[in-house]
Amino acid sequence: MSTRYYENLSPAYLGHYCRRLSNVIVEQSSEILNEMGIVTPSASISAITYLHKNSPISVANLAEALGVSHQMATQRVNQLEKLGLIQRIHLEGDKRVKQVILTPLAKSEVKRLKPFTKKVDSIFLELEKELNCQLMSALRKAELSLLDKPLSQRVKTRGKN
Repeated sequence: MSTRYYENLSPAYLGHYCRRLSNVIVEQSSEILNEMGIVTPSASISAITYLHKNSPISVANLAEALGVSHQMATQRVNQLEKLGLIQRIHLEGDKRVKQVILTPLAKSEVKRLKPFTKKVDSIFLELEKELNCQLMSALRKAELSLLDKPLSQRVKTRGKN
């Protein structure tokens, strides 16, 4: 078979391509982080970086800051806790809500992640030039457009085609 099935998918399968791209980025980043001896998962760098600047913080506030569901933020926090990168604490005066803080290991990793993220920034800027497309901006605009007018609404306005 010379052409793979997925290479001929129509724009209706954009989600499939976005997931594939995300997986490629995560896998390749993970390889580099592993070589650097960093235990922070590549998909959690944004969370660790945000926590570095804003902890202590609740999981709900972390989810809001990262633009992910509470469930996704909880999964990330659980994973980071198992890796010894964060811990949950009670703040004095409010025992109802647990807050998330970085451990010393995470703080040292943040320092080592800064040069990595700076390099990756420049690499993706080069990629955007190579593609002649502001990829991140286009992806964000597509997300906002679909949030404003969901697929279900767009399908309904197309009629019964």
